[in-house]
Amino acid sequence: MFGNHVDSYATLVDPIVIVIATRMDKQEGAFILPMVNAFDEDVEDKLKPLWNMFGFCPRRGPYDAEQGTCTEMPKAPGSQYTWEAIVTLKLDDTTTAADMGRNIANHFTEFAKTASLYRKPMPFVFRKAHTADPKPVNHYLMDEDVVLLLRRLYSEASKADILADGDVVAGFFGTIFEAKKVLDAVNDEQWLTM
Repeated sequence: MFGNHVDSYATLVDPIVIVIATRMDKQEGAFILPMVNAFDEDVEDKLKPLWNMFGFCPRRGPYDAEQGTCTEMPKAPGSQYTWEAIVTLKLDDTTTAADMGRNIANHFTEFAKTASLYRKPMPFVFRKAHTADPKPVNHYLMDEDVVLLLRRLYSEASKADILADGDVVAGFFGTIFEAKKVLDAVNDEQWLTM
């Protein structure tokens, strides 16, 4: 059977759930470019509430010692394309990571039926919610996207406020060292306009 698996990952930041779409036949990123394009072009913001999404972000890849930073995870070994993470936001305390994964799988399957870039619509099948060992958000996303998401959820907080809140630091960055390193790279003007 051809298609795609959908897995959801609880993070240390409630309400953020990371959803990953993988090809069924290979451990590679699923082809979701039609969804990314539709989401980016959705000026009326109809898809954001329907899909319960913050957006698509590159998955965090391995650390590159030469560059001194992490790289974006490719869709497949040697691929020039990035494997996207689907960043979702739970609606309320009763919504689970599994609910978020199922929602994406269902909506992406329906969307694929009408998207012109698919030669044959591929189903998106929810596989598993990974909730036993939640990780900080930066385990899944690049630093720039972690900061954008942080600003979305804590728009009124200063960098000093963020660094003083141990739960926020742990949830988004894992450690105070990592949080300070990332936030120190964001100047005050950038912080206010994110």
